[in-house]
Amino acid sequence: MRLKLRIPGSIVAATVAVLGLGACAGDESGDEGANDARTYVSMLGEDTLGIERFTRTESTIEGTLISRNPNTHTVTYTAQLDEATGRIRRLDAEMSRADSAGGWSRESWTVEVGEGVATVTRHDGENAGTHEVAIDSSAVASLGRAPVSVFAMEQAIREAAATSHETHPVQFVSHRPRAADNAVTVVAGDTVSISYFGNPMKVWTRDGTVVGVSGAETTMRQEVRLATTQPDVDALPDAWAAMDARGEGLGTPSPAATATASVGGAEVEIRYSRPAKRGREIWGNLVPEGAVWRTGANAATHLTTNRTLRIGDVRMPAGTYTLWSLFEGGRGTLIVNEQTEQWGTQYDEARDLGRTALTRSSLDEAGERFMISISDGMLHLDWDTTRWSVPIRAG
Repeated sequence: MRLKLRIPGSIVAATVAVLGLGACAGDESGDEGANDARTYVSMLGEDTLGIERFTRTESTIEGTLISRNPNTHTVTYTAQLDEATGRIRRLDAEMSRADSAGGWSRESWTVEVGEGVATVTRHDGENAGTHEVAIDSSAVASLGRAPVSVFAMEQAIREAAATSHETHPVQFVSHRPRAADNAVTVVAGDTVSISYFGNPMKVWTRDGTVVGVSGAETTMRQEVRLATTQPDVDALPDAWAAMDARGEGLGTPSPAATATASVGGAEVEIRYSRPAKRGREIWGNLVPEGAVWRTGANAATHLTTNRTLRIGDVRMPAGTYTLWSLFEGGRGTLIVNEQTEQWGTQYDEARDLGRTALTRSSLDEAGERFMISISDGMLHLDWDTTRWSVPIRAG
C-alpha cells in the first residue's frame, strides 16, 4: 500500500495563533525527519482544542498531548517499539488534570502488548489494578477515544503501509477495558481514512509522517495541522488551566440545553446541545446541504409533551420524540421521529412520525451558538443570522 501526500491548497494555507504563545501553520514543505520533535495543533473552527508534540526514533516514541476538551489536561507518554517489527510493545502514560482550585490530579497506566492479549495496569486513581484485554495482531497502544492522538494514528498508518491491503484492520487499546476496532483505508492512493465514531477522519502523510488530519466528515469537525513555528508547549498547560479557572476556557464544545414552554396547556420540553460557530460557515457546511441533521449536537434532540401537540403538519400524541432537520436548496424541513434515547448520528427514517416545512427568516444579530426556542406559537431554530420557524400548538 503506497501512501503519498497531496494536500488541498486551502489546508496548506491554514495558519493558527495559539493564545499568543506561538504561531503554527500546516505546511507541506517542511523538512521534518523521523527523529525530530514534531508538534501538531488541533483546531475546532478558530479555537485551539489541543497541542501534541512527540519524537520518534527506531526504538521509542516520546510525547506530550495537551487538551482543552472540556478542561485542561496533559498526557505524557513513552512507547517502546519492537526494533524488529516496529510495533509498540509497551506504552507508559501519565495524565494530569487541572482542577478549579488551581491544583493538578494525576493518574498513570501501562499497556503491554503481547500475543492475543494486552495487559493494562492502572497504577493509581479510582480504578487502580491490572486487567487483560483480548486483542489481535493489529493492536496499537493508544491514549483512549481512538484515535485521540497523532502518534497512534501515525503508528497505525505505518503498520498498514507494510501490507498490500487497501483496508487494514486495527485495534486501538488504551487504559479502558476493551479494544476499539477500527481500520486504515486508502481513500484515493494519496489519502487514508481512520474511523472516528463511525465517520471517516482523513489523514495525509509523507514518508510515514502525518502532516495533516481532517475531521470535516466527523461529528467533531476538528482539523489537525503540523506546526512549522513551535508554540511554548511547556507554558500551555498552566496558561489554559488559568483560563479554565477564570471561566474563559474552551469548556464543553456543545453544551447541553433545555427549552421549555407551555403551549395551549401542553407542557413542552426540548433537550438538545448547542454547537458553536467558531468562525465557520454554518448553512451548507456545519449544517450539511441535503443530509439529515441532528438539529443540534451530541445526542439526538428530544422533545417531550404531556398532551397532544401539532408542529406544522405533524400531529404528536403525548410522549417523547426526536427532532431532525433537512436543509436543501434554500428550503428547510423539520422531521419528527419516534425513536428515542439514541445518539445524534443514529437516524432511522423508518421511524419517522412525519415531516413539515420550515420558514426561513433573518436575524438582526448573528448568534454564536445554535438555539431552539418556543414563543408566540412558533418553534424557532436559530443559528448565525438565520431563523427557521414552524407553528406549534396544542391539539
